[in-house]
Amino acid sequence: MDRRAIRKSLRTNFDPGPRDYLNRITLRARQAAHLPGYAAGARLDRPVFVIGAPRSGTSMLFAILRTCRALAHWPGEAHEVWEADHHPALTGWSSNVLGADDATDEVAARIRRELYLATGSRRRLVDKTPRNTLRVQFIDAVFPDARFVFLQRDGRDNVNSLINAWRTPRFRTYELPEPHAIPGADPRWWKFVLYPGWEQDRNGPLEIVCAKQWKLCNDFALGALRALGEGRW
Repeated sequence: MDRRAIRKSLRTNFDPGPRDYLNRITLRARQAAHLPGYAAGARLDRPVFVIGAPRSGTSMLFAILRTCRALAHWPGEAHEVWEADHHPALTGWSSNVLGADDATDEVAARIRRELYLATGSRRRLVDKTPRNTLRVQFIDAVFPDARFVFLQRDGRDNVNSLINAWRTPRFRTYELPEPHAIPGADPRWWKFVLYPGWEQDRNGPLEIVCAKQWKLCNDFALGALRALGEGRW
């Protein structure tokens, strides 16, 4: 996949409608309006990142926070920003895990620029991306003043919700180079986070895949957040 195809594959909606195109036009207009400020040296101040395992309630919280006029956000989840340089297709299909060493000067500058242009300096960025539970150290390297809001849902409810989501046509995430054989799921698509060692679970069962998605998202996030200190999350 070339980078243009990768960015397109990371759009939140695989079947965009008129509203999606309008949101994209609005984003481009905001980016153009904020470009002079960025060129003058303005930067994001204490951006807020909402993280949690998929199906843990992050979308509900994000929808509530978006009603605050002091906050601004990327339209939908900003996968095309976070994964433009680290899409699994570019990294040997390993996992979604990123650390501080992955935040090179070039990558960090691009992410800061794209998110600033979507937000501007008058409002504070709020971002919601469940895959970022595996990237807290990476985000901290890009935004040392970032604040995190972490949601942890009861594992039984969360895993049940993941299982149900995997069995629907929705929530397509990565079209794999080779199909998986997880019973009850579309073999072409991996859904939600790619956790370390996911290749070992290509044959399922689905309950194990979903349980690992919940557990590893929470383990990675809590371990990294505790190292940051209570004032940051």
